[in-house]
Amino acid sequence: MIDPILAARSRVANAVKDGRPDDERAARKQLAEAKLERAVRDALAAFPPLDEDTKAAIAHLLMTGSAE
Repeated sequence: MIDPILAARSRVANAVKDGRPDDERAARKQLAEAKLERAVRDALAAFPPLDEDTKAAIAHLLMTGSAE
């Protein structure tokens, strides 16, 4: 399986090399998303199982960008 972060980095590099700013912007967004997903997966793997309230709070944070 191809590492999503490496694949996104490659898309960024190719877009920069080819002078495609719209593709570069999209690839940088994909790279940020891949990094965030990896960080969330790693953080969840390091913790014991989360209770429903904690899961809901984390989902709310991800959906709104705010803890409030």
